[in-house]
Amino acid sequence: MSQTDLNTEQNKSLKKEEDSSLKGTLVFVMFLGSFILVSWFAIFYLFLVRM
Repeated sequence: MSQTDLNTEQNKSLKKEEDSSLKGTLVFVMFLGSFILVSWFAIFYLFLVRM
């Protein structure tokens, strides 16, 4: 194999690792954002009830 073929194969494997890592990051960020949003609305509801 030539050096170019090796570089191409290495780049493909790196791209696969990056994509899977980013999918996990997206899921975590969505979960964290929804948790913060639900917490905010719960606290806001308590604030309105106690007024």
